[in-house]
Amino acid sequence: MVKTLKSAQHGLLRYTWVVLTRIFLKIRQHRCKTLVVAIKFMRPKINFVIFTLAIGIVSFGFQCGKEDLIPVPENRFVEKLSLFPYKKTYQRGDTIWLQFQTASKTLFESLTNRVIPTDSTFMALNFLYQKRYPIPFNATVDTFCYTTTSFGLNQGLKIPPASRSDNFLTYFSDCNSNFYFFKVGFIPKTTGIYSLNWPAGELVDCPNKVLKSTYSIVNFRFDLADCNKDVYVSIPPASRGESVKGYTEKEIDNKKVFVFKVE
Repeated sequence: MVKTLKSAQHGLLRYTWVVLTRIFLKIRQHRCKTLVVAIKFMRPKINFVIFTLAIGIVSFGFQCGKEDLIPVPENRFVEKLSLFPYKKTYQRGDTIWLQFQTASKTLFESLTNRVIPTDSTFMALNFLYQKRYPIPFNATVDTFCYTTTSFGLNQGLKIPPASRSDNFLTYFSDCNSNFYFFKVGFIPKTTGIYSLNWPAGELVDCPNKVLKSTYSIVNFRFDLADCNKDVYVSIPPASRGESVKGYTEKEIDNKKVFVFKVE
């Protein structure tokens, strides 16, 4: 019974992931009281079915403040990501390359500290190119870079609605090879201070594979000695836009965020 309940819970959570992102982010940061506020805030924006699903998710018996409402991955893979050429300051038109390659379809699993075969999957990846400074209050939705991948120029490049600072790139690795490989390039087109943040993704079952994998995520760390924290702290403190003071500096130290200037 418990196993069946968890299976149903996992399916609903994954189904409502995109629609309820804002609610989930609030719940991760606060406790039960925030859930009521978040649902009331979002109610005019979601239909009755999705709202009912949200209530159903809560009714599965989560302990508020102790467990995430976001699906918990069975495997958390962590790998190093190459970035080149390394600079503190790039020129408009330069290309910043991110590359990852393995000799086989295996990845390092951080929960068990061992390499696990993942040969029935491909990677669905997300990259965030973020403008850090300056961000005028009257800034309009725009792309701050071009992207180049094996799919072509600007394929998979997206701008969230009403965003003044974020550009997203989605990319899918090959299902038919016996190793993982991707190489994506970001070409700055506007000046300022920017960052490449939290490159990560999910392992997805290849359609031609019989065996089905569990829900697994892969996070990357920049394979660099220095992710340019000095460039970030050169931004006036009042303009850094951090929800928690020192959070971004910590992420830079942990090689999850790479900061750079464009001239």
